[in-house]
Amino acid sequence: MKALLINGSPRTNGCTFTVLTELKNTLEKEGIDAEIIHVGHKDIHGLPLTENVRKQVNVYLTIL
Repeated sequence: MKALLINGSPRTNGCTFTVLTELKNTLEKEGIDAEIIHVGHKDIHGLPLTENVRKQVNVYLTIL
């Protein structure tokens, strides 16, 4: 098994990295290969929702 740990913080070596490093070490002690990647400095955006999808999401959230 392999785990991918994603650091979305703009601070590459900040608190999020510290927590992910502890998690990575714990996973590796359990025999699970783990890798940390940093994406906080990248310009990443989600896909824009179409009006139809937006209405479906609103209906779903209203039901919850």
